[in-house]
Amino acid sequence: MRIPVRGAPSSVSPSDCPRAGRLLPIRGWAARRQGHEMDWGALRAAGLFRDLPPGGRLSSPAAAAACPDAERVHGYGVRRIGSGRLETPSLLPPSDERARSLMREGPELSAAANSMRYVALGLVALLVIGLARVLDVHASKRYRPKHGELGQRSRTVWGPRGDILDRAGRPLATSVLSYDVEVECYANEAFPPSLVVDVCGALERAGRLSPRERQRIQGIFELPQRDRRHDLWEDGRSSQGPWRWFWKRPLAKGVQSAAVLRDLEKLGKKRIRGHRFRILLKEAWKRVYPLGRGASHVVGMVAKDEKGRTVTSGLEAMPVLAARGRLRQTIRRSARGTHYANGLGPLALVSSVERARVVTTIDRTCQETAAALIDAAVSEAGAKWGVLTLIDLESGEVLALAGAPNFAPEFRKKGDNYWPMTHWARFEPGSAIKPLVVGLALDLGLVRAGQMIKCRGDSGGRRWRMRHGRAARVITDDHLVGDVSLERLMIESSNIGAVRVGTLGGREFHSKMLRLFRLRELPCVGLPLPESRVDGGGVELQAFRVPSEQTLESRQYTLYTGPSLSFGYELSVDTLAFTRAHAMAITGRDFELRLVRELRPAEKPAVRLPVAGPGKRILSESTVRWLRETLARVVTDPKGTARFISSPDTDGVIGGKTGTSVRTTGGRVSNAIFVGFSPVERPRWLSLAVVQKAGTVNFYGGKFAAPAVRDLLSCVRRSDGRKRLSEADAGYLRAAGGRDGGK
Repeated sequence: MRIPVRGAPSSVSPSDCPRAGRLLPIRGWAARRQGHEMDWGALRAAGLFRDLPPGGRLSSPAAAAACPDAERVHGYGVRRIGSGRLETPSLLPPSDERARSLMREGPELSAAANSMRYVALGLVALLVIGLARVLDVHASKRYRPKHGELGQRSRTVWGPRGDILDRAGRPLATSVLSYDVEVECYANEAFPPSLVVDVCGALERAGRLSPRERQRIQGIFELPQRDRRHDLWEDGRSSQGPWRWFWKRPLAKGVQSAAVLRDLEKLGKKRIRGHRFRILLKEAWKRVYPLGRGASHVVGMVAKDEKGRTVTSGLEAMPVLAARGRLRQTIRRSARGTHYANGLGPLALVSSVERARVVTTIDRTCQETAAALIDAAVSEAGAKWGVLTLIDLESGEVLALAGAPNFAPEFRKKGDNYWPMTHWARFEPGSAIKPLVVGLALDLGLVRAGQMIKCRGDSGGRRWRMRHGRAARVITDDHLVGDVSLERLMIESSNIGAVRVGTLGGREFHSKMLRLFRLRELPCVGLPLPESRVDGGGVELQAFRVPSEQTLESRQYTLYTGPSLSFGYELSVDTLAFTRAHAMAITGRDFELRLVRELRPAEKPAVRLPVAGPGKRILSESTVRWLRETLARVVTDPKGTARFISSPDTDGVIGGKTGTSVRTTGGRVSNAIFVGFSPVERPRWLSLAVVQKAGTVNFYGGKFAAPAVRDLLSCVRRSDGRKRLSEADAGYLRAAGGRDGGK
């Protein structure tokens, strides 16, 4: 048996020293295990072990053998009793009463010393804890706000992009909180197929997955190629984990279903033997367009280009939408940066953070109808593009602004025409400008109602050779008109007659026409102007071109500029600018359009917007009345250019003017145009349709553009009739309730 000795590098065996077995237990393991030790100083004072060095121990058989007092205590023994005291009185010689007393009192003295040690250690621990708390408070001062509580600071939480609303406050473009789902995989081999089935089942709660999408999800949980995974063991670490390969892949984007998110969260906690994976949910704001393709051109889109820059179009390009609201959130942190409270979560941002608001004048029903009608017109004609507008003549508000082909702002794909032709498109108005020319000439007294106009060539045909000095130019009509009244000139749309009327006033007449109807100005409705003639898809855009005063003073005016302006050539106009010009002619007043009804930046007061609608009078009432009646006959007359839309429902209700123009520069391109208004007696709405087709002939506005205007005006009339009827019923019920209450 070997006996451990405190302070000795090795143990001592009784065989090494015969007396060691009786000497060493005095300060040996039996006493130490109970926390009792002998007081060696007291033993030396009693005459025992005087030759032992101070602080010395009987640590070896040699030391015990060399001690002179070893023989006196060689018979001493130590044994344990129940209380842990060391009792040796039966083994001590009778003469050693002092040694016997010391042997009894030694354990009590040792226990008292231990108690003092415990008290001292407790005081030190309390001192350390207090000091740590002081240091923690001192270090947390840098997280304290200027006038806040200790250990707190504030952070800024940014809200989403602003909303675009229709006239009733319903969203045309808004941001909703969604989640992008990613998965982190740790494994040595592919995951079991059952996990793929569970993940696909969870995602299908938000919508059916295509076979291609299922195949993509299956590939996520398969072991990727070496260049697409991370080797966790390649560092040569001594403690290698159970998984060698790591990869991270996107699982889904824009998930909004709470049920899907809960299912994915449960799957992320699933245990699979030999594999480990985590599902990460990242909060993101998703831009949503409730009308989709129906308002894609006027509302526009927000996207990223190849360089990561934000690209916007339509109303989305308004700077006020990019200014986001803020929410001040208070958090508490320790000196180590640990969060005590995170405050509000992202889900509260939808209602807590103020957003910018752009309230438009767009009517949802009219916009959807206009988008469907112009899309059908472009498809049936095989045209390149088309535009359809609708305005309120009483308020000047734009009710609909649709274009085709359109695109889905949320689900864009390669080949979509992103450029918004609703406010970028330019076209030659053709015969659609004749109401402005003839109406102004009538108002200035250059012609009078019922006056006969020579609408034929010198030889009586439909070609008129116009001469100026030695030069000449040929003006052609599509059909033979002859000598007709001023009204018939408008009804049958004679180019020769329009040139004869327009050139009566000379340069001053055309200069006043361009200024009076503001054809050189673009309406300020909040839509961005094109920055170049080529859009992102490479489509060539026709420049906005109207003759300047210098051009009207040039020598080319008499033979070219003046005659061309009289029947809609040598100028390219904007759709909204031309719509405004016809609103002036139909109402006889200056006119302003408005597309935005209210503009409210985030955390700022609303911006005052200019007044829209009719303004000061520019044409006499008699001229305006003559224009309305004549344009109504364009639809009802058997020889009218808009006779194709004549019906019992439209005759006397809808009036308008057709237009056809051809551009041969860069290839033959034809424009079919129709401007219509309703009702005829007191016009309330005005609509313009433009359809452009390349490489064609006989592409007339009465056939390809007028039907869309007719259907849109009929739709808005029916909608307004139902609205007025419901308001009348509500007023009657209120009045009836008041009478009953009086009784």
